[in-house]
Amino acid sequence: MNDLVFATISEGAYKYLAEKLKIKLQYLNDHELKGKRKYWVGHELSVADIYLYSLLEVASDLLQWPFGANTKAYFEGLKKSGFNKPALEFLAKHPEISVADKTVWHSYETDGGVGTPTAERKSFFRTSSNHSSSSDTKSSTSLPHPTFSFSPIFPKIIPNINNNSNNNSTKSQESSTCSNRTSTKPIATLYYATTSSGVANVIAAHRAGILGTKLVASSDYLTINPKGNVPAIVLHENNTATAENTILFENAATLQWIMDHATSPVGPAPETDEIYLVQSKLSFISSEIHSLLTDLLSSNSNTDARKYLSEKLKEKMQYANDIEFADNSNGSVDGGENGGTKYWVGNAYSIADAYGAFIFAAAEFTGIQLLSFPNLKKYVDGINELNFVQEANDIISDQTP
Repeated sequence: MNDLVFATISEGAYKYLAEKLKIKLQYLNDHELKGKRKYWVGHELSVADIYLYSLLEVASDLLQWPFGANTKAYFEGLKKSGFNKPALEFLAKHPEISVADKTVWHSYETDGGVGTPTAERKSFFRTSSNHSSSSDTKSSTSLPHPTFSFSPIFPKIIPNINNNSNNNSTKSQESSTCSNRTSTKPIATLYYATTSSGVANVIAAHRAGILGTKLVASSDYLTINPKGNVPAIVLHENNTATAENTILFENAATLQWIMDHATSPVGPAPETDEIYLVQSKLSFISSEIHSLLTDLLSSNSNTDARKYLSEKLKEKMQYANDIEFADNSNGSVDGGENGGTKYWVGNAYSIADAYGAFIFAAAEFTGIQLLSFPNLKKYVDGINELNFVQEANDIISDQTP
């Protein structure tokens, strides 16, 4: 969305990004906010609502986006609740830390990009939107399913996730969910494709000691995840994975679940500074690197879009090379099996390494060579040489039909 509002981009790139945003907001309306729910998760305001509201506000005010009925009800409900009133009053008293809407809009109007008048861009959303503002039940099947992984959207292999931890199993205050962690039966199913970022979840789960050996198959994956992308973790109820169960999408959530249920650590201790650093790395990979890769590999992208996205990806990779891994040669080591590999956060392997190493390496599918980023290449090579990473890759290879 930032690129649509602020970036100077060609008409072709602009239209591709706009169509992509339409698809995602259509999914949000038809699935995530189905039933005109008041809050996105649960029955109370959460940080997820605050973040989503801020993005919808940009789409509404700056892009003049026509919301679907569910999204409109959700957005207007939050707006009427006044949850952000204290923050707005504070910003009004401290203009030095606030950017006025008119300043942002002025920048948008005067920097409309190459070959596309600003007025035309504004009208693009109003005249060609596929959203329905009057129907909650409009199907999104008329829109192409976005491909978020490097393979077909249907996963070939679906291994069970198993947790045999006996830690704290005798504590009477444990909830039934926590006590399930001591069960030998699978408590979740991980859906992934063997060439998608879901592989990072398999590697993390193997390192965490919770990857089961029993395989299950699904021929109707879209009933589990309407977006069609992997990974997804379905939390079992009565040892069965169905669409009615709690489902976790996106690597930042699925990897967090794996970390929290690990019998062998794949992340820092809770409530430490490092755990928040891990979260920041997951978000960086997801929003700044992974999203660009999938767009570049999408058959729907046009020449202008690929050129713009490729340059942007190179900039992000250069940042990772120069800043995130600037001290790679003097990085953290445990003196053991990793042979001097630097980890992204702290002195031990974490879910940030599982996701990061896979996605950085996958950039080569777009024609970018890791050799151009020596610090980054050293990091990726070091992680991929770890014994347990190679073991997990062997498991994946053995399970591939």
